[in-house]
Amino acid sequence: MNALILCGGKGERLRPLTNNIPKPMIQVNQKPILWYILKQLENIILNKIYIGVGYKSEVIKNYFSNHTFNMNIELIDNGDVDIIDRVKAITEIDSSNDLFLLYGDTISDLNLINLIEKSKLSSNYGTITIWPMTTSFGIVEFDNNDTVFQFKEKPKLDVWINIGYFIMKKEIFQYLTDFIKFEDFLKFCAKNKLINVYKHEGEHYTVNTMVELDIVEKNINKIIKQINL
Repeated sequence: MNALILCGGKGERLRPLTNNIPKPMIQVNQKPILWYILKQLENIILNKIYIGVGYKSEVIKNYFSNHTFNMNIELIDNGDVDIIDRVKAITEIDSSNDLFLLYGDTISDLNLINLIEKSKLSSNYGTITIWPMTTSFGIVEFDNNDTVFQFKEKPKLDVWINIGYFIMKKEIFQYLTDFIKFEDFLKFCAKNKLINVYKHEGEHYTVNTMVELDIVEKNINKIIKQINL
């Protein structure tokens, strides 16, 4: 299996932090987000890790000239393109191995070994990781007479969201050429029941805004403890 970490985003909602660096290089507890992702990937066996760069790619290139990891890493600069173009580029290099697709702006205590094992046991062509959505608002429940009977403070909702850890078996690559947008490819996979889900209910943080960055900073020690960094 190969891995592809998507690191080409501009992180416009994180300005001015991303004026001079790409989003995956934002520091959390004095380490870039990308460092946490790579350290977690050290726990699984991969042939190669591709890092799809674009915006401010030289920053990531310079980082690897000064930091070493015990993994086979290659940077692929596709410029400002859709996710599906990055995936297609990797499958053109190697279509004989499954592909583990990850977002470069997430930090999680997801058990990667369990995810991979579930995918291996499934007859589906891929496994996508989902996480229960939460709300920052308190929920009010009331009856038919408009009488309040319960308050729920920031509960988990009965909705699951895609958090970007997607194992793509090589059998699914054949369908990529029909699409120019990754979201349309996912819709096709769902419609044709090609993929299954892996439920993660632990810690997960996506860093898109300054508020989200502050939240992950406050909780990073939980993840470090969980995945033994």
